[in-house]
Amino acid sequence: MKNIRLVPEERCTGCGACYNKCPKDAITMRPGTDGYLFPCLDEEKCIDCGLCVKVCPAENDFRSNSDS
Repeated sequence: MKNIRLVPEERCTGCGACYNKCPKDAITMRPGTDGYLFPCLDEEKCIDCGLCVKVCPAENDFRSNSDS
């Protein structure tokens, strides 16, 4: 499984990067249990390409050029 379901809701920032990156429109953003936006995956549309996980700030250590 290489999709956004890897990210627990409590770590999600609600940024929508996964939603914007999905080539199959398999992700929608809906309020989670705490009321903040959280990605919901349509597993029938998902092709497990992993792009959503690659852009997720909760799963990756992204640093700007000014941080180096």
